Amino acid sequence: HDLVLLQSRYPDKIFLCSIGKSVYGRELYAVRIGTGKKVILLSGAHHAREWMTSMLLMKMAALYAADSNEAPLLDAGTIWIVPMVNPDGVAIQQGDFTDIPWKERIGLWKMNHLSFSFTKWKANGRGVDLNRQYPAGWMEINTGIQRPSYQFYKGKSPLSEPETEALAEFTKIIRPAISAAYHSTGQEIFWHYRTHGLQKERDYRIAKMVAERTGYRLSKPDKHAVGSGFTDWLIEEYKIPAMTIEIGTERENTEVPLREFEAEWKANRDIGWILLKEALRLR
Repeated sequence: HDLVLLQSRYPDKIFLCSIGKSVYGRELYAVRIGTGKKVILLSGAHHAREWMTSMLLMKMAALYAADSNEAPLLDAGTIWIVPMVNPDGVAIQQGDFTDIPWKERIGLWKMNHLSFSFTKWKANGRGVDLNRQYPAGWMEINTGIQRPSYQFYKGKSPLSEPETEALAEFTKIIRPAISAAYHSTGQEIFWHYRTHGLQKERDYRIAKMVAERTGYRLSKPDKHAVGSGFTDWLIEEYKIPAMTIEIGTERENTEVPLREFEAEWKANRDIGWILLKEALRLR
């Protein structure tokens, strides 16, 4: 397992733990780099077809553990990374049904509109869209999908899924000062959810910094923005700067191709350091 290898390579720098289990019993791993009080949280692959975000975060973890130049930052602050929020979904999207009983595979096929190609799969192992699962704005949101599906079904209630419940509980424990949730596609940064005044100014300043470093577009605040995403919940519940960073060129219903990885890595490699420095400046 890549995470175990990473921990064995940097045993004094990396702490690895499980924050819970997925629907089909896969561990939901979190990686801690640093020991300082101020915490930032980076997460990836809420959505199954967005697995490149996990690759990006794994490479970040390896780089940050090895980077002695920035080591003083890790005495003052801590970077927590949850590289793959949705391991079942990622396995399904890649055609791996190893841990799934036959009857349930038939259910997944139906949720996938009877297609044998699962490349468009976005949901978790129960057909719930994990980034439509958080309490902020959950009641109001209407995705148009009323039953489990490969995408957009918000579930029967907020945090009904083990993956979102685990991440929400973990967030309550570590209390991050800043969060970035990695998604794909579109090379855009969403940073605003019903924010105003000084909170909006602060969040905009930090998001603008990330936009300048990545070259991504900064989304314009939408008064009618729908909620229920992880970032929306963090902004509403904890009043922290939180953003959704969409990597990869715009695509419809599929993953970002591997050929784009190097360019996305170059754009994002320093984002953890940038956000940690900003967290250390916050009161």
